[in-house]
Amino acid sequence: MRRIIGLFAAALFIGGLAHAEAPEGRTGADTYRLYSATNVPLGANQVRSGSGYLYKVIVSSPGNGSSASVDFYDSNGSNANKKFTIQVDTTSMTGAQEFTFGIAISSGLRTVFSTSAAAGYGSVQAIYSPGVQQNYRVWQSSFMPVDSSTHVISNRRVLLHKVIVLKKGAGTSVLGFYNQRSTTTSLANRKFNLDLTDGVKEYTLNAMFPDGLVVMAPSAGTTAAEYILLYKQNPPLDWDYWNVYHATFAVTNQAIFAGRGVFGGVVNGDISATGNLKAYNSNGTANTQITEIDGDTQFSRRMFDVNVSSGLTITTVGPGEFSVLWRRLR
Repeated sequence: MRRIIGLFAAALFIGGLAHAEAPEGRTGADTYRLYSATNVPLGANQVRSGSGYLYKVIVSSPGNGSSASVDFYDSNGSNANKKFTIQVDTTSMTGAQEFTFGIAISSGLRTVFSTSAAAGYGSVQAIYSPGVQQNYRVWQSSFMPVDSSTHVISNRRVLLHKVIVLKKGAGTSVLGFYNQRSTTTSLANRKFNLDLTDGVKEYTLNAMFPDGLVVMAPSAGTTAAEYILLYKQNPPLDWDYWNVYHATFAVTNQAIFAGRGVFGGVVNGDISATGNLKAYNSNGTANTQITEIDGDTQFSRRMFDVNVSSGLTITTVGPGEFSVLWRRLR
């Protein structure tokens, strides 16, 4: 449950809110375009040959049981260069889902739909376009099953756009995201924790990792989840992004920054029945409350895009995994 206590009057008089994240698949309304679509059939299917842009995958109806999956390849005529696999059955998802990727295809788009079900294996569509327009935001991607190893995704400045869990894990499997280059992870560098056993889910973050990006899960669980990271190394300076404060343990009146800025939103990466976060328009005091959020549900982002005049302060209770998105205003 989320309880919004009321937005403070002071915010109404502060202009210059800079947040306007670019729409998926294009950089502005003037570059809007339509896409092509294909219904993914069983078995192997060459959707198109040559370069392209995979915009979105829609699972209109998940398959029955636990054996339906679709592989997506950047290839022409062979099962090579796999981009990702989506588990499209009811063990990973309970209803229709859509996933926005925004990745380039160089050789061709090929799918392989596998299932052991004679019927009721689900319905999946791929949304794409031929070629890649110059004004599109195209993301780099890394697809992998969770394990207990440490993975250096980038050793340079990187914008983490999304994390998409494409196969639900089981047991205990929490993936940490660290702003660092070293394979020796440090709690002080952690920006997000995401429980990979909560189901197939898309987490939009648009978070900057200025020192590099390392991911690590202490345990792969009893069933290894699979996920894809969408990111951009050394992104253009005019791309919107958020800074991140991760509240690993309970904090009281923690000032994230002082002065004018934006309280973007909150990500809760793990369920905590006793978890709770309060945010204030203040500098280290429990004054002018913006919101109160309970940690009893796991969610991608709860966006506020609220100007603050005095600073941003939070207080958290319980072992929740809250990450606060914020930025300063000049």
